[in-house]
Amino acid sequence: MSTFRSFVIKENNGAIVKDVVLENTENLPAGDVLIKVMYSTINSYDVLFSIENTPFCNNTYPYVPGVDAAGIVVESNSANYREGDEVLIFGSGLGQDVPGGFGQFVRVPESWIVSLPTGLSMQDSMTLGSDGIAAAIAVMEIMAAGIQSNSKDVIIGGSSGIGAFAVSILNLCGYNVTAVTKYMECEDFIYELGAKKVLSLDSFVDKSGKHLLEDKYVAGIDTLGGDVLNTMIRSVKGGSTIAVCGAVLSETFTASLLPLILRGINLVGIDSLRCSHSLKREALYKLAGDWYLKTLSFMCNEISIFEINEYLDKMNNNPIKGRIVINHKL
Repeated sequence: MSTFRSFVIKENNGAIVKDVVLENTENLPAGDVLIKVMYSTINSYDVLFSIENTPFCNNTYPYVPGVDAAGIVVESNSANYREGDEVLIFGSGLGQDVPGGFGQFVRVPESWIVSLPTGLSMQDSMTLGSDGIAAAIAVMEIMAAGIQSNSKDVIIGGSSGIGAFAVSILNLCGYNVTAVTKYMECEDFIYELGAKKVLSLDSFVDKSGKHLLEDKYVAGIDTLGGDVLNTMIRSVKGGSTIAVCGAVLSETFTASLLPLILRGINLVGIDSLRCSHSLKREALYKLAGDWYLKTLSFMCNEISIFEINEYLDKMNNNPIKGRIVINHKL
């Protein structure tokens, strides 16, 4: 048995309380592998799940957030993972079905685990997190549709989390990226990520009511929803694929079916938390190899477990440049 710190969201007399408490490993749920968590990350999913009365989360209180974790195996009933192995978990139920990476230990089924690939450090892997995996899968969908780079223009709705990684990956792959952002004060940072053009939300969104707009882009990745996705659908070329990875501004949108029909546009939903293990692994190994992002070095902002609550609030209300990585050694 080991005692460890855990960031817990709980209910107390009708009020939601977020606090760091002491737990012990014998109280963790059953699973194949016990992992000492070295790093986790605060990503868009954790922020959404932590908002009081959010419709995005079915968790019952108390629960430990953190849908991603990087750590070292300390106990294993699995033939595939041994004590001392460096491993990763992206979603699958972590931070939802079982206590997550905001605690210093987790116990999970072996089917949730991916070995840390050569080319990525634990810190790198959590700088990416499930948001990085989602961005990579979105780019994979665009390429699978036969939309090659050749300096072609792609539109990205959103510039934080998934959007930031999408900008970096597409730039690395040779696409010309236009990024739409709500936060023009982050414009310089978005250019550093590799965008060729940065547009404000107001300058991009079209409210003319036209069914079709000028077809400027060969593909799109949207993390905002609402009017941004509506405009994106009307602005892409025939045969385009638009990958939808989030709903930061609005989980609903209103649009005409005509662009989808007349231009043969494909809308693809991306869920990096519950998608197949093999798809996550493919995306991860691309990010460790040909798609390794040099931008990871300046995107990582490390915090301790005691700063989580502060940053959950910040990320819910303000733009954050880069990624917030929890270092459990601090």
